[in-house]
Amino acid sequence: MLWLVMRNLSRNRVRLAIALSAIAFGVAALLVAGGFIEWIFMAIRESYIKSLAGHIQVVRPGYITRGAADPYRFLLPEPLPGIDYIEKLPGVSVVTPRLSFTGLASHGDVTVSFVAEGVDAEKEKEASRYLIITDGQSLASSDEAGIVVGAGLAEQLGVKAGDTVVLLVNTPAGGISEILRYQLKGPPGMDLIQLKTIQDWVVERKLRIVPGVADVAVLGGKTKEYQAEIDLDRMRAYGLTLPQIISAISTSNSNVGGRTITIGEQSVNVRGVGALGSVNDIDNVVITQHFRSPAEQGGGIRELRKEVVQDRLRCFRIKQFA
Repeated sequence: MLWLVMRNLSRNRVRLAIALSAIAFGVAALLVAGGFIEWIFMAIRESYIKSLAGHIQVVRPGYITRGAADPYRFLLPEPLPGIDYIEKLPGVSVVTPRLSFTGLASHGDVTVSFVAEGVDAEKEKEASRYLIITDGQSLASSDEAGIVVGAGLAEQLGVKAGDTVVLLVNTPAGGISEILRYQLKGPPGMDLIQLKTIQDWVVERKLRIVPGVADVAVLGGKTKEYQAEIDLDRMRAYGLTLPQIISAISTSNSNVGGRTITIGEQSVNVRGVGALGSVNDIDNVVITQHFRSPAEQGGGIRELRKEVVQDRLRCFRIKQFA
C-alpha cells in the first residue's frame, strides 16, 4: 500500500510540490501569527507595568476593591516599614510612591471631575518610561506646580501645555486643597479670644491677598460675642416685638457706601461708617421712633410742625462672653 502511494507521488511531482508548499506556508503562518499575538500581549503587559502599575504594588488590604472610592482611607504609613529591604532585592530597579486622589479641574468657565495620581517626579522617569508625552515635557522635581494632563481631559478643559489649571481636591483631614497649616501664638497672657481676633482681622486678611490663595479656613479659637438679654415685660410695655429688636441691632451694625462726590477733576468716595464698636454703641441702638405733631401759633399764622422723637428703649441688657 505504501509502495502505491510513493509511486503515485513520484508520478505527480508538480502536485506534490504545491501541496508541500501549502503545508509549509500554513505552518509558517501559524508560527508567525502566534508569535505576533504573543508579542502584542507582552507589549500590553510591559506598557501597563512601565506606565501605570509597576511589577508589584504594595497596598493596604481592601484597596483594590474599595480604594478608588476612598483612597485616603488606605494611606500607607510614612516611612513604610520594609521599603529599604524591597529596594535592595535583586532585579528591583526603582521603588516609587504614588497617591491616588480625585477632585475637580477648572480652566476658565469649564470644570471637569478627574482621577489622578501624585508621584515622585524623579523616580517616575524610570517607572513610567512607556508614558508618551504628546505636548510639553515630563514632570520635574523643580516644578512643584507641574501636572501631566491626559489627552481627553485636556480636550474637555480646552488647555494646552503651559496653561494654568485650578485643581480642587479634598485633603485627608477634610480640607479642600489645603497647602499650609499653621498655629498662631502670642505673648504670655494673651488668651484665645485675642488670638482669634488677630487671626480673623489681621492674619486672615493678609493671607487672602497672597496670589494663589483661594480661601483660609480657621480652626479653633474663641470668638468674642455680645449677647442681648431681652426684658420681655419692658418689650411688651413699649409695644415692641422680638424681630423688631433683632432687626434694629442688625441694621445698626453696618457700613454703607454712598458712591462718589465729584469735586472738579477729582472724585471723593463717600462711605458711612456704622459698625458697632463697643457695648455702649449697642446700648444706644435706636429701636423705634414715633411722631409728635404739636400746634404752634406764631405771627397770626397757624403752623403745624411735625417733630421726630427717637426713643432709645433700654429693654435689653448686653453681656459680653466668649
